[in-house]
Amino acid sequence: MSQKTPGRPTRTAAAWRSRLLIGVGALALCAPTLAHAQSAAALRSSAAAARGQATVAAQTAALARPGAPVGRGAQSAVALRASTNAARVAAAVSARASANALARQAALQMVSTIPNGLGAGGLQPVANGVRIENIAVDTPGLNLWHGANAPTQSVANGQTTVTVQQTEQRAVLSWETFNVGRETTLVFDQKQNGVAQQDWIALNRVVGQLNPATGLRDPSRGRTPAGSPGRSRRTVRSSSSTRTA
Repeated sequence: MSQKTPGRPTRTAAAWRSRLLIGVGALALCAPTLAHAQSAAALRSSAAAARGQATVAAQTAALARPGAPVGRGAQSAVALRASTNAARVAAAVSARASANALARQAALQMVSTIPNGLGAGGLQPVANGVRIENIAVDTPGLNLWHGANAPTQSVANGQTTVTVQQTEQRAVLSWETFNVGRETTLVFDQKQNGVAQQDWIALNRVVGQLNPATGLRDPSRGRTPAGSPGRSRRTVRSSSSTRTA
């Protein structure tokens, strides 16, 4: 019976090891090639992505830059938005103008029952107005007219102008009625030596329906005072400005 010599590989084992070494060597030789191919593919993909991002960024910057040429689609969209906005603005302006014209026509057609200028029911100062130092302490002072001359009026081209010339920084004026007609302009002349005084003030009081005994309003006395229903719109002008009240 034959015996194998210990520690000496057989031919079969040696051949197997030889083939295994050859396979490992081939794999080792192929590995750098595969890695290089994969790296090249990855680099090409990254370069393509970078070029795409650069193209998008360049197009975005061109659209954002004023005066830069843009594509026909973008130009059409911008032109459409501009045309739409212009149409909306024109429509709003036209609607406002129409509303103003209608309001002006309605105001002209309104019939005013308030007389123009000075007189009962219109601008009617108290009779025999007195300065504050001449009023007794125990009286209600309904005829107080202090710090201004008596009102005057003039008429020109169908327009009545009532002028109150103020003579002191603080004026207190009492009126039986204080209603300004539609064709009346009330002017407070607050000038001193021809110079308008911005800090001059005139206090206007309507006392036509006040009961001298109680100081309370009595509807049975006098005409409807200013501020009651039916009062017309009035224009009041000082020496430095014009205002509507």
